[in-house]
Amino acid sequence: MRRKLCALALTVLLLVLSVCPASADGGWRVLFDDEFYTVPDTTPMVVQDGVVYFPIDEFLEKFSATYIYEVYSGSLTIFRDKQILTMNIYSGRVVTDDKRVLYAKTFFTNGTFYVPVEFLCGEFGASFSLLSDGTPRIVTKSTLTNLQFELIQSTMTSENPGSKSEPSVYVSLRELTPARVSEAMGVLEDSGLKGAFFFSEITIKRYPATVRRVLARGHTVGLTLSDSQLARGLSASSVAAAIESANDAYQKITKQRATLVYIDTGGSFSAQARNRLYQNGYRMWGVNLPLPSSVGGTKASSADILTVLGRVRWDICIGVTNSAESVSMLDAVLQGGGSYRLRPLTQTATPINYQQDIR
Repeated sequence: MRRKLCALALTVLLLVLSVCPASADGGWRVLFDDEFYTVPDTTPMVVQDGVVYFPIDEFLEKFSATYIYEVYSGSLTIFRDKQILTMNIYSGRVVTDDKRVLYAKTFFTNGTFYVPVEFLCGEFGASFSLLSDGTPRIVTKSTLTNLQFELIQSTMTSENPGSKSEPSVYVSLRELTPARVSEAMGVLEDSGLKGAFFFSEITIKRYPATVRRVLARGHTVGLTLSDSQLARGLSASSVAAAIESANDAYQKITKQRATLVYIDTGGSFSAQARNRLYQNGYRMWGVNLPLPSSVGGTKASSADILTVLGRVRWDICIGVTNSAESVSMLDAVLQGGGSYRLRPLTQTATPINYQQDIR
C-alpha cells in the first residue's frame, strides 16, 4: 500500500500545475463566501486535465465536514451532516448516501489527499469558479457575481480604508469635450452634486469657454496630463513641468490656479512624480471605480456598479470619461440611492488615493 501511494504521489507531482496567486502572507488565497483565507504553500492547489484539486483538510474544514480513509480498500469517506460520500482513490468510483454512483478522481500527494473542488461543491450545494487573477472562489450564500466582487476589490485604496456606515462617493470627470461637459453637468446638477472636471493643457487651450463655464457653475476644475502624455510615460520632472504648464494655461483664462491633479491609476505616475507634485502643493486624486468598468474582459453594467456601491464601506471616487455610456452610467449611480453619501469633490476635499508612498 505504501509503495502504491508513493508511486501515485510521484506521478501526480510530475503532472500537476500550481496556478493560484500567492498571498502576501505566504501561501495561496481562497475566497470563501467573500472572505479570503490562506492555505500554506506546502499544500498547493493543483490542476490536472482541467480539473482543480484542493488539499482535503483545507477544503472540508470550511464545510464542517470530516473524513476517514481505509487503507486496504482505498476508500476515502466524507461525512457532512447527513451526507456521506465514499470515494475510491484507485478506481475513482464515488457512492453517495442516496445510492448514486458517480466518478471523481482523488489522489494522495504533498502528504495529504486531494479532492476535486467543483465536484464536491456541487454535492454540497455550493459553486466553484476562478476570478480573473486565478484566485479560487467558493460560494455557498453570496449574491455577488465574480465581476461584482472583483469590482469591490478594485475600489480598495492603497491605505487601509477602514469601515464606514455611510461611505462618501466623489465624482471625477476627465478630458470631456464641450458637449459631454454640458451633459455631465446637467446630470450632476439634477442631483444637486458638484464634480471635479480635470483638463489637460491642450484641452484648456482648445476649449477655454468650456473650462470657464465649469468654474462659473460651481464645479471644481483640476489638471491632468493628456492621453498622449500618459502614453509616453513621462519622467517625474516632465510630469511636474507638464502640470505647471497646464496650470499656467488655466490661470491665463480664469485668473486663478488649480490645486487638484488627476493621477493615472495605470502606473504612468511614478512615486517620484507624485512626490514632486506633492511638494509643489498639489493634491492628487485617483479613481477607484471607472465608469464603465470591466474585469477579466467582462464589462460591468449599471446594476453591477450599484451593487458594488451598496456593499463597500469605504470612500470611493468614481471616474467619468468622454463617452455617452460613461455619463449615462453616472446618471444611474446618482439615481440609485444606497447606503453611501454623494459628496462634492472640491479643492479642500481630502484625497483618498495614493498618499502613503509620497510622505
